[in-house]
Amino acid sequence: MLPAAEPRAITRRRTAPGSEALVATLGHEPQVVTITLDLLLADRRPVRQLTVVHTSSEAVLAGLRSIREEVASGRYEGVRLRSVPVRGPDGPLEDFRTESDVRGLLAALYRAVRDAGKAVLLVSADLDEVLELSDRSAVMYAGQFVGLGPADQFRRETVGLLMGGV
Repeated sequence: MLPAAEPRAITRRRTAPGSEALVATLGHEPQVVTITLDLLLADRRPVRQLTVVHTSSEAVLAGLRSIREEVASGRYEGVRLRSVPVRGPDGPLEDFRTESDVRGLLAALYRAVRDAGKAVLLVSADLDEVLELSDRSAVMYAGQFVGLGPADQFRRETVGLLMGGV
């Protein structure tokens, strides 16, 4: 089981009412992010926040610099850029090499979506993933909820018993 996360203060960066946020992952081609933003704005979508979730490899950071320059140039007036580096247990990730690294990506994406004021519904049979990434959890047995509450009140063993109808 993965170690429990340290408690931390959470700052919500919600978008203004009536506005939208684009949450994008950045690979080696920043134009994919800016073209997506261009298309949304051309469709008159009120995007006011661009959140870029990224690794810390030099090629990806170069792409992030390119996006920052475009936003700073005034091309995307009224759009605020937010950078979210993907972190693993040992710090920023340069690439995804392990299951734990992928969980770091999922955690960064879920945080970015929640910070934009949206909810994430995570349905998974991977108990470690659910316990690590969820704010609240629900356990079902035979089509009925048998446990519901803050995720930190659940432990692997307790959830296993609930899932088995005990």
